[in-house]
Amino acid sequence: SFLQPSPHSVSPSHSPYDLVKHYVDHPASLVHRFSTGGASCQAPVIITLQNCSHCSVQASIELYHHHKEVQQDQKTGSKHPVPDSGVVWTGATCQRHITLPANSKQTLSVFANFTRPGVYNLQTVKVWARQEGTTDYHLQRWQRTSVIAVVEEGLGL
Repeated sequence: SFLQPSPHSVSPSHSPYDLVKHYVDHPASLVHRFSTGGASCQAPVIITLQNCSHCSVQASIELYHHHKEVQQDQKTGSKHPVPDSGVVWTGATCQRHITLPANSKQTLSVFANFTRPGVYNLQTVKVWARQEGTTDYHLQRWQRTSVIAVVEEGLGL
């Protein structure tokens, strides 16, 4: 008799870093009047997760904030990241754990809130995944940059 692959083994065509494809969908641009009232602008964002394997996958999803750049302190010479405070995630933004059946898709709805005009990459999603029956989670590769332009009303696009 010959050996059968374990039903929990990673498919040869899928590395453990490519079990789940994920991407975000949102408006390409928003126009908002930031200059009056100081209220933030909100965009609906749909995160789609697709299980690319033939086995059930456990996934952990978290939204994080990019840092614009590293600045050097003039007095001490130490370097530190400068957080990009222009976008704040709301909705179900805490770390989420879900099970994706084999070859399935699931969507999550969240909101991106912007405190000032600018161009933002909303692909700030980290997805960790492991196949059912395994113990190690692997950070999944992100699929593509997803940019939104937020413009002050009256200035145009």
